[in-house]
Amino acid sequence: MLTSFPSSRTKQHLLKDQNSCIIILIGICCFLGCLLLYFGSQELYKFKTLIIRHCQVKTFDVKHERQSYFPRWNITIIYKNETIDDFLRESVGTRSERWAWTTARKYKINETYLCYHSRNETSIIQWGWQWNQPIELKAYAFLLFAVIFFIIAIVLLIWRQYFKTKLNNTQQPRQLSTLLANEEQQLVSSLQESSRSTYNKSIKRQSKF
Repeated sequence: MLTSFPSSRTKQHLLKDQNSCIIILIGICCFLGCLLLYFGSQELYKFKTLIIRHCQVKTFDVKHERQSYFPRWNITIIYKNETIDDFLRESVGTRSERWAWTTARKYKINETYLCYHSRNETSIIQWGWQWNQPIELKAYAFLLFAVIFFIIAIVLLIWRQYFKTKLNNTQQPRQLSTLLANEEQQLVSSLQESSRSTYNKSIKRQSKF
């Protein structure tokens, strides 16, 4: 099987500054890496600093905000011999009102479920009550994919630099040969002019005699 190598024109296209395809790929990888790093760090911090309580559902409804529907539950938090009334709302809404009501009905009135909250108000990341427990494995998965995207970005940078250096090395001999050819042409032209001048002078001398 024959292996085709990128042509000089293709290399030049890949090495364009901001409009180059490889620059766009590097930017996308860095953006996704930073995004996954943020979510992974947030999930890991929530896992390390969470508190677990028992929450009893009193009522539930659906709130409509910014063209999205959010299931919401009025709850009573039970801890030791203390009870506190509060509410729990899904952080991510849905465009479907029916789906929001279906989610809200998953938690029955007067039933008690485990719920999770940030440890205290001095936590770096504040988050309200939620039904789903932050997962450590999910956090590490986010961080792993973030590292992978950063590695891809670094490899693309090295790959771009390699072809840039290779392209410069191939262009230098061409420039040198072009320069030598121009100098040779100028030398030939000057010799021709000198020969013509000498010939004309000799003709003039002969005509005088």
